[in-house]
Amino acid sequence: MTDEFYMQLALNKAWEYQGLTYPNPAVGAVITLDGKILAIEAHQKAGTSHAEVLALLSAYEILSDTLIDFN
Repeated sequence: MTDEFYMQLALNKAWEYQGLTYPNPAVGAVITLDGKILAIEAHQKAGTSHAEVLALLSAYEILSDTLIDFN
């Protein structure tokens, strides 16, 4: 997989929330490990966690088998 592939995944995820995140931009984030996708998340609405934080939490939950409620 290429960086462009992962970037497109992030953009596609962000597009799902286009217009709901105002005044913040719609942002997507992808986390991979050894070529495996661990998380694809997006900033879902203003006032909630950003895509990067959500993706890191999702990846952590997968890697540690621990559930975290951040919102």
